Amino acid sequence: METQFVTIQVPTQDSPGETRSAIKAALAELGQPLRWAITALDKAQSLATVEAIVTTSSAT
Repeated sequence: METQFVTIQVPTQDSPGETRSAIKAALAELGQPLRWAITALDKAQSLATVEAIVTTSSAT
């Protein structure tokens, strides 16, 4: 198992709940998120910058 620090940008949605779901879906593509946080919002481009720690299975 490997742990990685990742930074992604996710389009913000109409409601906080929808944005949260979009973030979780984007992180699930990268691995199992241990923790994540929105670290910046770009209102002009409707983007949220998210930093996260994810784990992935290592191929042996």
